[in-house]
Amino acid sequence: MNLTLITDRVNKLLAGEILQYDELTLHLDSAIDDINHALNSLFPAFSEFTSANFIDRYPDYNFFPEQYIRNVVCLGAAYYFYLTDEEGAKVAQKFEEKFRNNLFLMQRDYTNKVPVDYQATEQGYVESELNYAETLDSLTEGDGSKSMQELGLQPAYYLNGDPF
Repeated sequence: MNLTLITDRVNKLLAGEILQYDELTLHLDSAIDDINHALNSLFPAFSEFTSANFIDRYPDYNFFPEQYIRNVVCLGAAYYFYLTDEEGAKVAQKFEEKFRNNLFLMQRDYTNKVPVDYQATEQGYVESELNYAETLDSLTEGDGSKSMQELGLQPAYYLNGDPF
């Protein structure tokens, strides 16, 4: 979506404010930061999205489908604007609920579709030399006859409150 259209859409969400793109960049960046956190991704912030850095794409921010720009980025920018506006506290709560819900839907539906170039492969997990399955086999002598508790191990996952 073109930066002008993004700016217009955010301004409409802000009940007719007439802010320039430069004035919205901070709020748009905050929405992208939330998206990157939720999706474990590295989509560029709007402050990084310049004609010098993205010759082939500028001024069209098209790193993910337009529906997410409309329903997550623009809504998130409006939410973050109202957080900083002294008269926007009540409105911010309404925008936050919609933004968080749409961000959840984006996470659910788009996480596995994030282009490889924008996947944050160096974060979000702890690398280990330890192979859990091999370690458990060696501790149980391969027969699996002892539970994790009998082996003195703490389970890492729970299902309905019970470890598995």
